[in-house]
Order: sequence, then C-alpha cells, then structure tokens
Amino acid sequence: NDARGRYVTGRIADFFCVEDPSFGVAKIEEYVAANPSVGEHLQEYLKGTNNKVMVWTYQPPKGAAADAPSQLKMLTSYEEPLTKKLVYVVRNTAPGKAVSTKDADLVQEISVGSIE
Repeated sequence: NDARGRYVTGRIADFFCVEDPSFGVAKIEEYVAANPSVGEHLQEYLKGTNNKVMVWTYQPPKGAAADAPSQLKMLTSYEEPLTKKLVYVVRNTAPGKAVSTKDADLVQEISVGSIE
C-alpha cells in the first residue's frame, strides 16, 4: 500500500470514526482483503483509469433494522438508500493521469467529504 492508498483509506477512516470510534484503517483493509474487486477498483482509481469518484458507506445492510451493526461497503452504483453517512473520494486529475505518489500533492489531487 503506497502513500496514495494510505491517504485515501486514512481519510475515509477519519470520516467514519466520528460515529464509531472503533472504526479505523484496519476495517477498510479487512474489507478490501475480503473483496478483491474493491482492491482492484481502488488501484485503478489511483492510476486514473476508472471513475473519478468513489463512494463508501458504513451503515446497516439494506433491509436491516436501523440499529443493526453497520457494515462498510464501497458502492459501484447507487443501489442502496443512504441511512447513515456516505463518504465520497474525488480524484482531481485529468482522465488517465495517475494520482501523484508525493505526499504534498495528494491533498491537491484527492478530495474527500461526506454526506449524511
């Protein structure tokens, strides 16, 4: 995991740990390890070869009670209604241009925010 991946996963964890203090980068790493296509999508995102936006949720699964345990999910479409927080990651690079591996450039090339 290079500086780009650490920056993205760290920022996602920053947003979700507000609601769940136990949420950390390890939870994202476990999710990626259990879902190889997510890891591939993340790498392609950082290379600049797929969508400019990634969307992540940490909420009870679709159809579960509102107080059910939250599960992390990277959405590839908007197949689930938002019930808690959504974190978006936007790549600010030209199509086909990879995100820089330099720490100083990451803040300029990747924007992260949330919607509740």
